[in-house]
Order: sequence, then structure tokens, then C-alpha cells
Amino acid sequence: EAEQDLPHNFFLAARFSQIMVAGGYPLVGYGNFDDYFFGGLTTDIWRLSLGGGYRFSQNLAWKWEYSFEQGHQANGQGRSHEDFVGTEAVFRF
Repeated sequence: EAEQDLPHNFFLAARFSQIMVAGGYPLVGYGNFDDYFFGGLTTDIWRLSLGGGYRFSQNLAWKWEYSFEQGHQANGQGRSHEDFVGTEAVFRF
């Protein structure tokens, strides 16, 4: 995970995560809950998230994120098309 401050209170961030389970595990990720928790087991999944935001103050920020997610199920079938886009306001007190 990395974060870079930019001028004028803007920032960029990146995060990579990966899970590998030899026998498979019910990992939903950003996929359909019924398909990946109650259905086939997932053997590996990875996610690359890229984002940024603006800090209005030390306690208030706006963030956006785009995540790419891919993986494989125990039956060999691939997991794809589970990308995610989101935004949020963050308040700390």
C-alpha cells in the first residue's frame, strides 16, 4: 500500500492484495455473494486498487477508488468482471 501527497491537499493511493488457498475457500470479494460464498470455492484472488482524494481539513476528506479484481475457482473457472468503483466522504473525530 502506498500514498503520495500532492500540492493543494490532493493525494493519490494504491493498494495490492492477494489471497491464495490451495483447497479453495468461500471468498466473495466484489463478486456475487450467492455465487462465491454458497457456490464454488475460490483458490486465488487478487485486487489492485487505485484511488485519490482531497483533504478539506485534518479531519475531513473525500476519496475515490477504482479496483481491478480477478481470480480462479477450485474448478478452474476464472473470476473476472468484478471491478469496483466507489467514492466516500471521511470524517475523523
